Amino acid sequence: MWTEILILDVTQMNPTDQRVCVAGVDKHWKYIRLDLPAPGITRSTLHQLTHDGASILIRPQAVITVSVTPKKKLTAPHLEDHDWYIERGIKSYRLATHEKFYNALNQLTFPTVESIFKVKFPRNRNVPKGNGACSLGVIKPVSVQSVEFKFLELYQKQGYKISFTDGQGERYQDITITDLSLQTYVKAQHANGKPFDQIALALQQIFSTTPIWLCLGLTREYQGHHWLQVSGIYTEPDYLEGRCFADYDHPTIEQP
Repeated sequence: MWTEILILDVTQMNPTDQRVCVAGVDKHWKYIRLDLPAPGITRSTLHQLTHDGASILIRPQAVITVSVTPKKKLTAPHLEDHDWYIERGIKSYRLATHEKFYNALNQLTFPTVESIFKVKFPRNRNVPKGNGACSLGVIKPVSVQSVEFKFLELYQKQGYKISFTDGQGERYQDITITDLSLQTYVKAQHANGKPFDQIALALQQIFSTTPIWLCLGLTREYQGHHWLQVSGIYTEPDYLEGRCFADYDHPTIEQP
């Protein structure tokens, strides 16, 4: 069915491949995660044509009308998965205004992490396979303690981490950031000569002194668990100044 979706998250778990995840909400504030057959959604998939031939980019703050249906076999906590009939194209496209986008974030905000997922998180911040009432949600953290970027040589992948406290006073330490716009912003800053620790310190200052929303998600099952991740970071004023991942692409720069 044709559905209008406000895109909230474009994420990348492993920056060494091109696969991404795209999720948003419909007009009833119901979450929808787009899904395609293997190899899934890639960076190139985000560039589409509308029915009237306009070239568009699927990005946070975009409002797209696409053909989707809930997947026939849904497994908790990933109850937001929808099959995307990409061959039917993009029926309509626009960017939400700044005001409407942040109003949507406020509408979706929960006070605590556990109130989103309806499950207790142990200190390692994962939940057993199949647990959780959902896999997507938004909070406004009470505080942000740290931001860190590092290169995990053992696993040959980037490490983008954030530590924050929710409205219950519960601290979530070193949670992985999969927000593609933040990742490309950091790499672009580094390509311009800034050390990673300096970039992290500057972002921590912004995140700890301005209103901030964290879009949260639970990963697919890994080693019998679903892991908490930060799939989108938004501040007021916007630390990206309206830009997104496509404005910061530097595919050949050094990894953090």
